[in-house]
Amino acid sequence: MFLKFIVLTVVVGSVIFTSMAFAQTEPPQFMTVDGRLYDSATPEDPLLDNSVLMKIQILNPAKTCILYEEEQTVSTLSSNGYFNVRVGSPTSGAESLKRTTATIDVGNSMMQIFQNQNASIAGKTSG
Repeated sequence: MFLKFIVLTVVVGSVIFTSMAFAQTEPPQFMTVDGRLYDSATPEDPLLDNSVLMKIQILNPAKTCILYEEEQTVSTLSSNGYFNVRVGSPTSGAESLKRTTATIDVGNSMMQIFQNQNASIAGKTSG
């Protein structure tokens, strides 16, 4: 069976998280993304595959800079195409293997990305 490849992109914009806006505590360092994948050959059928490579990117509002990127492999074989992934891996330790820091991801934390406290944060040009 060949490897399927999916790209999910989250754009950082003027989204206001009320719980984060008023809280003095540090925001969560992860988020969950869930959905359903469909087969490209027959779009009405769910994608049933045991090895779907998902690339999750968080971009700046202009969609010109990759602020965060990680890759995860999920199985949709027994879930009728549905998936649920936890995004927000650290830059060190076993979970860091999901991050693409060697090539694309510059190592920003979720806090750096979503707190919007700096005029700019590091990223890589997306293309």
